[in-house]
Amino acid sequence: MVTIKDIAKASGVAPSTVSYSLNNDSRIPEETRQRVLAAAQQLGYKGRSGRKPVASEKKQIVLCINSFSGTIYEELTLAIREVLKSSECEFLIYLDKNVTDLKNVDGILMLNSRISNDSIRELVKRKVPVVVMDRNENIDGTVSVTLDNLGGCYEVTKRAIALGAKSFCFISGPKASYESKDRFAGFKAALEEAGIDNFIQLPGDFTIEGGKRAATFMLSGQVPDAVICANDEMAEGVYAVISVSEQKVPLICGFDGTYKELNHDFITAKASRSDWGHNAAYVLLNLLNGASSVSNSVIKTKLIEYRKQETHLPRFHSVLL
Repeated sequence: MVTIKDIAKASGVAPSTVSYSLNNDSRIPEETRQRVLAAAQQLGYKGRSGRKPVASEKKQIVLCINSFSGTIYEELTLAIREVLKSSECEFLIYLDKNVTDLKNVDGILMLNSRISNDSIRELVKRKVPVVVMDRNENIDGTVSVTLDNLGGCYEVTKRAIALGAKSFCFISGPKASYESKDRFAGFKAALEEAGIDNFIQLPGDFTIEGGKRAATFMLSGQVPDAVICANDEMAEGVYAVISVSEQKVPLICGFDGTYKELNHDFITAKASRSDWGHNAAYVLLNLLNGASSVSNSVIKTKLIEYRKQETHLPRFHSVLL
């Protein structure tokens, strides 16, 4: 039997904080309460009444994500909460991949690449509305609200080519990541359009350390003109390694627009996380309210370019793609 102490250990708080959180005490910060509720949900805690740990009879909306840390997830969850706070819904975050274990869920926002399409189809069979945010798989019974990962990385690569890059390295995200696959497809499309086949692909994991590992391997051979990373964190890791080597720093590019400590040329693509979260939440509410026809949507990205040296280009250059 799951106890309050088990939830406290899993969520990293005191047992008293767990008790207050489960009883919707206003003294507990919302982020802490959500972490406690997520831990209770994952552990299968039902309380003395044998019911799920929610504060009311509101409809339960669950965001399935890989992690609850980082700028992207923080901005996204804030945007979703902004929409749901005026509705009769309870918002929870679920970090586990076993999404079919969830019970008494009224709607799901899916942003966890570890969760299989088959699991999503199982939720659809149960008549649970699902809004997919990480893949363009056209799963029957779901609606997708995704970023333009392919188009964004296509434009980043195209800009690198325009600046004179002729050899490339692409550093991927995790193998299961749909975002990484789409970004690689955009990268390849830009190279093919320009008639360039001089590139290598290295594995990564969306972390700074993953970028460092890829850069270290890259230094064992010839460093290309441009390194296109599937996200900005890996781009940061690449620069950290190459900048202290004897090699000339190549043009480094990323995706997401989270890299801030810049002292080198850099290109990235960024979409509004607020628009992404707002749109996904509104779509799910429409489904919960019985909408029979809701269209898929794609959140466009902006190209952001930072130039270390003074050129004819502005210091920051943004273009809506």
